[in-house]
Amino acid sequence: MGVDVERIERFDGALADSIRTPAERDAGWPEADPDRHFSSLWSSKEALAKALGDPRRLDGPAAWPQGRSGPWRATAVEVTDGHVAWLCWAE
Repeated sequence: MGVDVERIERFDGALADSIRTPAERDAGWPEADPDRHFSSLWSSKEALAKALGDPRRLDGPAAWPQGRSGPWRATAVEVTDGHVAWLCWAE
């Protein structure tokens, strides 16, 4: 299991490009609240990395269909305003 909590902060485009997989780069960014989107993507990858491996080569659980990828499950966790959090686990 892995869990991560991140403060929502302004993101740097170069950092965003460096942590996204090709599929995530192709998906682009939503126009509404891109800082929350980046913070959530990073938090989902950190939670998975803590459970599994390197976040720079993993598609972020934030984009998994129905929060599933093989034996792995993921969910966003509600936390205080200005923060995002994710939990990842294997069944």
